[in-house]
Amino acid sequence: MGERTSGSNGNEFDESAQLLLKQSQSFNGGQLEDQVALIVSPAEVSTQFTFNYGPRPCRDLAFAIIFLLAVTAVLVFGIFAIVHHNSDYRWAESAQYDNKTCSIFKYHGKRSRPRATFDLIMWKDEESKWARHRGPVVEHEAILHMEEEEGRFFSKLISFELKQDTHAAGHGDVGTVLLTTLAVTVVLCVPLVLGLLWLLKTYMKELVYVSVPLLILVPLALDILWFVVCLKDDKCHRSIDPSSQIGIFLFVIALCGVFAWIIYANWDRVELTIKIIRTASEALRSNLSLLFILPSLTVVLLIFLVPILTFMAYAYMNGRLVPNPALDQQPSLPCGKGYGQDCCIWKTEGWVPAYQVLAAFTLLWSVMVMSQVQSFTISGTISQWYFAQRESPAGGFIKCSLGHAFGSSFGTCCLSGLVFAFVRLIRWAVDSVQNNRMQQGVVIGLLRCCLECVLQGIEFLTKFTLNFASITGEGYCASAVMTYNLLRRNLLSPVVVEIISSRLLSAIVFVVSAVYAVVVFALLHAFANIGTQSYTVSLIAWVLVLFVLVLLIGVLNAVIDTVYICYSMDKDQGTVSKSQVHDVYVLLPLSPNYNASLAIRQPSI
Repeated sequence: MGERTSGSNGNEFDESAQLLLKQSQSFNGGQLEDQVALIVSPAEVSTQFTFNYGPRPCRDLAFAIIFLLAVTAVLVFGIFAIVHHNSDYRWAESAQYDNKTCSIFKYHGKRSRPRATFDLIMWKDEESKWARHRGPVVEHEAILHMEEEEGRFFSKLISFELKQDTHAAGHGDVGTVLLTTLAVTVVLCVPLVLGLLWLLKTYMKELVYVSVPLLILVPLALDILWFVVCLKDDKCHRSIDPSSQIGIFLFVIALCGVFAWIIYANWDRVELTIKIIRTASEALRSNLSLLFILPSLTVVLLIFLVPILTFMAYAYMNGRLVPNPALDQQPSLPCGKGYGQDCCIWKTEGWVPAYQVLAAFTLLWSVMVMSQVQSFTISGTISQWYFAQRESPAGGFIKCSLGHAFGSSFGTCCLSGLVFAFVRLIRWAVDSVQNNRMQQGVVIGLLRCCLECVLQGIEFLTKFTLNFASITGEGYCASAVMTYNLLRRNLLSPVVVEIISSRLLSAIVFVVSAVYAVVVFALLHAFANIGTQSYTVSLIAWVLVLFVLVLLIGVLNAVIDTVYICYSMDKDQGTVSKSQVHDVYVLLPLSPNYNASLAIRQPSI
């Protein structure tokens, strides 16, 4: 635990002067340069950024009330939809109805005995009637004939059922192997996550040295293998002409070469990113309870979303069958199964579309709010660890952050989630328009790029705003303003923190999950006799492990962002709360847009 040394408060300075000379030195492009004077007010000098342990007033309460009202409306109208739904909807697809009134008069949902058995019984009845009409002798011969035919029929039926049972048993083996593999994978996810976290803390450099070359060598090897196989395969040789084969082969090699050059050109930043990820892994290892609290919040979210999805399904059942309006102008046009259009369609009540929109938006908003609550909890916990003066139990950190997330700062989480929800909606709208219009002009493309830059800027600022709010307890707008000023005064390059770290973590996770999938495939091939289904089971296990490790990446990225904002607060005040963090983050390069007049405040005593 590093020792915290702070500068003097603002009341120790001459308030009439309001001029502080800066002589701090920063590393910029390998050269040391002095920073110029900065005029600040005494109130700004006296601002102390640290975790607010005191009582926090409720912030952004209006948005919390709006969110709770939306959820309440969805629940109330959802219960109404369940109570008043039309039970005829379940028969709408399989029902026979009158083409004019669309009234259901016959259902096809009841079970009946097998068709073959039904045909045998009807044949026996017909044979019995014919035999009784012909006389006793003929009737006796007919009975013997029927018994013989019945024996043949049932022997064939039993033979067919045995084949079906054998076929089902073979599939049951695959299902058993799949369920066993998934169960073992779920159990192993916990030690796998903890082991990967330990590797990131201890052997991060070695993981990078192994993972990054694989991302180049594996595509390159596959490209060479494809090229050689395609040259020898006549079918591939006929489908792709030699010039195209050579072009694809050289294109993949060029991509691998560009990727290798980018890594080589930025290797100094890669080395720095390794240290940053190590620091974040240490912070997360000191608060391991986060790895269990966050999945619990996800489970709570799923439990909350299931009723909303159920309400949306039942809301659609509030309606009735009506004649297809497309047939009004051509009533003689045939309709029904086999004609490409239905005679009757399901028409919902007038309030259902509005409810579906409200429920869908509330669903999206709820997902974003829970995501912000998780980010708030991570930021609050890690910031307490960062600013702590002594060793404290991590459970107390998490409990305090959860209390703030669902208490005084719940409105801030709701507002932040609302911002992210609108960003998602705008992106979906733009993507849908792009899909509908495959061809777009240069102007439309430029506008889309500008809009994407604006949306990314909003997400970037909102993310750090929530980090700031979790530390100080301020509202969304106040935190956004202070976050912008803080980052503007300490404009470090976000490339290492935002881009390189996430790319390196993604590469490591991909390689680790692929290794796990290869091990699963080897074990299945050696001990489970399921043939080519081993590929499918291994692929499913790989997807499951990759999903879990991607969640770990999300937590680590949030930790990196929180430590980044905490270090900016320290740098802004000239304090050192965690010396091991400062030893790493002090190496961050300044942004190319850095202005020396916006230097850090480091008042002299």
